Amino acid sequence: MNGIDFPAWRGSANPHAAPRDEPYAEGGRGEVLHAAGFSQAETAITAWPGYAATPLHALPALASRLGLGALHLKDEGLRFGLGSFKALGGAYAVSVVVAQAVAGATDGRVPDSAELLSGRGQHVASEVTVTCATDGNHGRSVAWGARLFGCRCVIFIHATVSDGRRDAIAAYGAEVVRVAGNYDDAVRHAEATARAEGWTVVSDTTYEGYRDIPIDVMHGYGVMAREVVQQLGGEPPTHVIVQAGVGAFAASVAAVFWQTWGARRPRLIVVEPRQADCHLQSALAGRPVAVTGALDTVMAGLACGEVSPEAWTVTSAAADAFLAVDDRLALEGMRVLAGPQGTDPPIVAGETGSAGLAALLAAEDDPALRRLLGVDTASRVLLLNSEGDTDPVIYHRVVGREAQAVRAGPPPCRKTLPASAVRDLRLMSRRDRLKLAHVGRRGTDGWLGPWRPRPARHPRSPRACYLNTATSSASSRPPTITSGRCSTATTTWISGSRTWRPGSSPRRSWRSRPTRRRS
Repeated sequence: MNGIDFPAWRGSANPHAAPRDEPYAEGGRGEVLHAAGFSQAETAITAWPGYAATPLHALPALASRLGLGALHLKDEGLRFGLGSFKALGGAYAVSVVVAQAVAGATDGRVPDSAELLSGRGQHVASEVTVTCATDGNHGRSVAWGARLFGCRCVIFIHATVSDGRRDAIAAYGAEVVRVAGNYDDAVRHAEATARAEGWTVVSDTTYEGYRDIPIDVMHGYGVMAREVVQQLGGEPPTHVIVQAGVGAFAASVAAVFWQTWGARRPRLIVVEPRQADCHLQSALAGRPVAVTGALDTVMAGLACGEVSPEAWTVTSAAADAFLAVDDRLALEGMRVLAGPQGTDPPIVAGETGSAGLAALLAAEDDPALRRLLGVDTASRVLLLNSEGDTDPVIYHRVVGREAQAVRAGPPPCRKTLPASAVRDLRLMSRRDRLKLAHVGRRGTDGWLGPWRPRPARHPRSPRACYLNTATSSASSRPPTITSGRCSTATTTWISGSRTWRPGSSPRRSWRSRPTRRRS
């Protein structure tokens, strides 16, 4: 198969997808991820201090915009304070490593997490060193787990991991080492160093001779999927869109849903960056293949060139389609979630977390992609926000606001008008002397901002209000009210006498009375 390639995306149906009625355990899948392993991880993780199920949000307004019947999003942005689902996997695997070390050095009985947290075997744990390669989130989880269970930690990052993510890992007491190359080069470097130093690699990807610990990581991820099952009340969605790097997360989600719902399981769409589409290429080739090069994508957590073989055993049969999306769609997804419409809650999603929504944004006005995904107005879609603002600097640069401000809701607004009133361009009052000139493409309400003193270089007018839509398209949400200088082509100044856009000459606004210049 050759797949379908468009500028914003490329994808393919999975030619090797298992029949809907095929039992999960067939094909060796039950030997990789199994219900007993998920239950063991769930028992341990739910006993950790600070555990709480993360929220599952309903997004009816966004579903309406995207032409869907319903849309839910599982928000991992506040998981254990680490900002991503990775807190479940890496830290759980560290606890297993420490527990086995304590058992081997004492009476042979493997302690549970509660015993380790109470200090049992601390003298043994302090002699253990765990290590891994990371794009950011997995390394943070391993470092947090090492601090939680009292062992040493060394994390390897590759050339394009941001300084913000590096510092976040170091904040948990880990030694962070940057190496040349991409993620897969860092994986090989970590493995070679661990072999030479006698350390234990805690990775989420399997390779020859290394299998058990990554499976523990994937069983930890399954706790999130089991929470979703409970939160949905046992009624499966029709589709789930899950992002994939090496595929451990996608495999754990697929396994839990397949084990729980069987033939009723949702249609599984695996999404990844165009620059690192190892799952799509493996599906087209019918076997795991590596994608080479810099793997340079803003979706840093998905910048992987090789699938995890054990995860591929599950994903290659469970996925119904594979999709690679352009970076700009992931960035737009971040902005859309940060500025919701209607009663939808604001959601902080990082570049990786918005990958699922990126797929839906690409399909919004693309019939070919909608057919590939199999979505229509009756579809009930589940998205998984795998991370929050794991790099606050990048998040602020993309969205224009800090995560705390996004979670607090939209900026205050003096008055909101229905679109019909905006279209009439009625004068608000003689005192205000301004009109509202923003109407969303899909009937979004216009927003009236408070009075602001006119800024420098503004066309001469006594007072003005302005609307800034620089961080979102008109079809995604109402504009945010901002203050300061006028700097983008999407900012419109509206006064009682003139309407002006940057780059254009001031012009008389129709139906408005002239305003005398004040000295």
